[in-house]
Amino acid sequence: MFKKAISLLLALLFLALPLTLLGCNGGGEDDDSDTEVTDPLATPEPTLSFSLLENGTWSVSKGGLSYKKDIVIPEEYEGRAVTEIEPSGFAGCIIESLTVPSSIQVIGAGAFQNCTKLTEISLPDTIRAIPDDAFAGCIYLKSISIPSTVTSIGSAAFEECISLTEVTIPEGVTSIGAYAFYNCSALAKIHLPSTLATVGSQAFAIIGEDTLLNPHVLEYYTFNGDLYLGSDANPRLVLIKCNTADTSYTVADDTHIIYDSAFSALPLTSVTLHEEVSDIGTRAFSRCTALTAIRIPAAVKAISDYAFYRCEALTEIQGMTGVEDIGHYAFAYCKKLKSICLGNNLQAVGERVFLGTNVLKTENYQNIAYLGSAENPYLLLYSVIDEGRESYTLHPQTKIIYPSAFSNCKLVESIELPYGVTRIGQSAFSGCSSLVDITIPNTVTVIAESAFRRCTRLYSVVVPQSVTYIGLRAFEGCPLSTLTIPFVGQTASGAGNRFFGHIFGAQSSGDQLSKIPDTLTSVTVTGGTTLGNSAFSHCDSIKTIRLPATLKVIGYAAFFFATGIERVHIDDLAAWCQVQMATSDSNPLS
Repeated sequence: MFKKAISLLLALLFLALPLTLLGCNGGGEDDDSDTEVTDPLATPEPTLSFSLLENGTWSVSKGGLSYKKDIVIPEEYEGRAVTEIEPSGFAGCIIESLTVPSSIQVIGAGAFQNCTKLTEISLPDTIRAIPDDAFAGCIYLKSISIPSTVTSIGSAAFEECISLTEVTIPEGVTSIGAYAFYNCSALAKIHLPSTLATVGSQAFAIIGEDTLLNPHVLEYYTFNGDLYLGSDANPRLVLIKCNTADTSYTVADDTHIIYDSAFSALPLTSVTLHEEVSDIGTRAFSRCTALTAIRIPAAVKAISDYAFYRCEALTEIQGMTGVEDIGHYAFAYCKKLKSICLGNNLQAVGERVFLGTNVLKTENYQNIAYLGSAENPYLLLYSVIDEGRESYTLHPQTKIIYPSAFSNCKLVESIELPYGVTRIGQSAFSGCSSLVDITIPNTVTVIAESAFRRCTRLYSVVVPQSVTYIGLRAFEGCPLSTLTIPFVGQTASGAGNRFFGHIFGAQSSGDQLSKIPDTLTSVTVTGGTTLGNSAFSHCDSIKTIRLPATLKVIGYAAFFFATGIERVHIDDLAAWCQVQMATSDSNPLS
């Protein structure tokens, strides 16, 4: 009671402060500071825009430089280091050249996307990753030197860079994301490092590569009619396309990656993968209708989407001890698949992985079917056998709830997930229209897309601090009145969508007004360091909000038109005084 009284007094105290309050230290310049008089008709000097990060350094973006051709980013600004380029920081600029200082450690996603005049850029060796969409659409970028410190290249990083002719990816890079060099139509040579372990879907795909009208120029290494990418040191690193006419095939000892569709539709009955194969690409073995069995090496961490789709003779899959992620439809319509061993490292399972595999052997417990391994037969809660129950008891060894496992079980009223469950799959409980109570243990790290969508009697949810990802529409259509969440947006790190209404299906700030339920009046945020731009804007149903002591930064317009807020609970006044607020409408108290 005493704590509540203090919280209420703090709320009243802050509501009495000026509306322009940006933090306990204020946000404006002193009134008696000198003001420089400038000619109102003069052309303004273009400027960069800087944002203070929670570690005391600056991030940088284009500011007023969208029309400047040559940009030099400084190492310091106002005595502090400039360490990051903001996501989409220079996207769409007409810059032709850019100097990035050695102080920069992080490049944000889409930082230079659609800089259609950019021809050259030099990156410092302080960079560890080339992020998603970093240079996508830079159609005049002819060359780039990737620093030796880089370990990953993100999805679509160089997509549509149609002037790139040659790329050398340094040793140390372990992953290349999906569509990374998609439609780099002038790319004649790409040198891949021996450290490369994974390649995303269509990373090297060129539009028109199989046509006579628009053939691509990418040079492959060829051995016995098979096509590879790699380097002079290991030319067979990535098997692009197997062209064998034999019914059995042994992958070469120096091949580590099986690329998209490498074996697709071949009349193979057996394929031998050696122990150093680390990646199996999208549709790698799809429609290999004669393939009867295969062993997955321990080095393979992921089975990509549709990898064994419609392998209709496949009866057994061995190995898989190292697999952490199985993609969408990976084993769909493998009609004769009876046995599969899911290793204990498994963390994520996509949608409809086992669709049409009706003879797959499962372990039954309390009217629920499970898949797993000899060590844990109950690893994956696969499906409900009897949907006519009001409650279910889950096996205590369950780790993953398979997508749609309880979907449309309209009679179920309550479910307690056992301690140890780590992932709730896509649409796992969607359409459970009688569900009024769900206990989520603090071992869960992922609540996937649409997990509780249209649970129309779910009025209160507590999402534990352990959760690091909440998918789009996870609680769409739920008439929640109270909600406790560990962060705002999609991830705890602040990546992805940072609107509060993301979990209800909102993908823009204006979208929140229609997506957030009118019934939602109380929100408690238990963790996270950042409330992003427009995080709670237009959330006019929320009356009470509790903010965490971990909060460091509140972005632009975070509470713009959040007109319903009547009470703000602040548990740690000293921490609140250190919060950096972008503008006055970043402050819930204004």
